Amino acid sequence: MPIRREKQLLMLPTAQRTDLWKEHPILTGITAVAVIIIVAYIAVVVGFWCGNLPPRRPSAVAPEAVWALGPGRKYGHWILCSVTEAGPNARCKLWDESGGLDFEGDFRAARRSVLYPTARLDIDARITGPMTVRIRNTLVPIIYLKSRQILVPIETHARQLSI
Repeated sequence: MPIRREKQLLMLPTAQRTDLWKEHPILTGITAVAVIIIVAYIAVVVGFWCGNLPPRRPSAVAPEAVWALGPGRKYGHWILCSVTEAGPNARCKLWDESGGLDFEGDFRAARRSVLYPTARLDIDARITGPMTVRIRNTLVPIIYLKSRQILVPIETHARQLSI
C-alpha cells in the first residue's frame, strides 16, 4: 500500500513541511478565515473598551468631576454637584468634552430627600446620562447618585409641579 503524499510530508523535518499548506487550499482557506475572525473579535473588544473610556479631562474641569455618557453614547458631560446648606437642593455644573461650561444650575433631590453639606455627592456615572431634559437648548441629564438618590434640575421640577 503506497504512502500518501501527506504522510510523506508529515514525516519530513518541520522546516520542509510548509509544502503541505501550499498543496492544500482548504487548509489555507481555513487558516485565513480563522485569522479574520480573531482580528475582528480583537477589533470589537478594543472598540468597546476605548468607547467606554472617558476623554482626557480639560484643565477647565474640576478634578472631582465625573464623566457620564449622554444619550446614545455619542457625547457626554463632566458633572460636579455640591451642597452648601442642608435641604433638598444641590448645585451642579456640567462641562462638555472640551471643557466648556454647558450648564450650571440648581438640582432638587427627588422624593423629598434631604442632602447634607457634609455628605459627598457620589455620582453614579454608569446610569447618569441617558435620561435628559432640555433646558435652555441644552440636554441636561437626570443625575443619579450612588446613595440611590436622584437629582432633577429645579427648572424641570418646577414645571412638573405647576402642571
